[in-house]
Amino acid sequence: MLGDTEPVDKFIWKRDKFMLVYTALGLLQIAISALYYNHMRISIAVNLGWLTMIAVIVVASMGWQELKKMGQAPEGGSPLRTTVLVDTGIYSVVRHPQYLGFLMFIPALVLLSQHWLSAALGISWGLLFYRDILKEERGNATKFGEEYVVYMERVPGLNPVTGILRLLRGRE
Repeated sequence: MLGDTEPVDKFIWKRDKFMLVYTALGLLQIAISALYYNHMRISIAVNLGWLTMIAVIVVASMGWQELKKMGQAPEGGSPLRTTVLVDTGIYSVVRHPQYLGFLMFIPALVLLSQHWLSAALGISWGLLFYRDILKEERGNATKFGEEYVVYMERVPGLNPVTGILRLLRGRE
């Protein structure tokens, strides 16, 4: 869910100058991971990297589908432009499944490449994602008010283990 109310357009970089940096860091990390694939020849790291990639796809897809189903976005608009607070499905486990997916993508690339440059780029990329998460939290609190503040207390931002444990305790 995007907290800001600006319309989504093709030129997001005009609104967010960091988008160019995001893109460069992401493409560089992907290129380094491809160029130095299995650099240290640790096959278990590569296998964990690919398993993490599968988890990335699952988590991000679950978030996207739940927004499409429950978000009541304007007709023809992006599911990210929800008009109601979505707290069902994966959003009952973590508040930011798409960001969680992006953040899981970073160590997956590091595991696939096993190269220090991939790790360095990943840390920088992750810090930018964290910046956006904080920005989104503020925007959603403004957009949805007290309902979002209560949701923040109930559901962790990025920790699915805590989210699942809280869900299970709530059902007891």
